[in-house]
Amino acid sequence: EITLDLSKPVASQMNLPIAIISYAERTKELVLIQSDQERERRYQQDAYLKHQQPQSILTLPIIHLNQLKYLLYFENKDVSHAFTPENINTLQL
Repeated sequence: EITLDLSKPVASQMNLPIAIISYAERTKELVLIQSDQERERRYQQDAYLKHQQPQSILTLPIIHLNQLKYLLYFENKDVSHAFTPENINTLQL
């Protein structure tokens, strides 16, 4: 469970993968990382990812009327390729 301190800027919070969240927020695109190689290649400087080393990550923007309303963030610390196309399709409904 990740708890957000809303009194602080998101970028200053070390209990979040800031690089992934920022990318998903900026592009409004789904971010799916299923292996160490993907994580290290794309987000090697992110302090949270270096420390926690989740095996699978899914960040899903929720868009309404072309505006970002929410970001859903899921991670699995034990299993790579944890998020299947079926999982993702269900979440996007």
